[in-house]
Amino acid sequence: MFEGSHTGYHHLPGQITHRRRIVFARPDAWVIGDLVEGQGVHSVSVSFQFPPGRAAVEPGAGTVHLLCEGEPVVTVLPLRPADLVAELEEGWVSYQYGTKVPAPRLVFRVTARLPVHVLTVLAAPGPTPRELADRALAAWELAQARWPSAPSKTQ
Repeated sequence: MFEGSHTGYHHLPGQITHRRRIVFARPDAWVIGDLVEGQGVHSVSVSFQFPPGRAAVEPGAGTVHLLCEGEPVVTVLPLRPADLVAELEEGWVSYQYGTKVPAPRLVFRVTARLPVHVLTVLAAPGPTPRELADRALAAWELAQARWPSAPSKTQ
């Protein structure tokens, strides 16, 4: 389990703090919790930069698969909040100074009153979204019980 936070958004109205917690859900998944704290209604986005290649969104489920030669190699499953909107955008990566290579970037967005808690799973392909969600949520809740977050200054 890892947890970190930063106050780089304190200059925005609402004294916004971003906290991220990452939990390993054995044997092949990572649960990423992004907590955005502060006051007011804000647009919150969580981005995942993929390497060059193809990414495909599974219709209806919001599940995103990174494809390599047509086969899924990574599954990204949004869990919370239910009204997250997933968009694939064109981003870029750089493997050496001065060069950029186009690469897909996945962005989950929601506009809501803070605090907002975004929960996402990155996993190897295989389990159904329901099986993956159940296992990920169980690992997340166990980690929350064992290692409660330190309260932030905005609470």
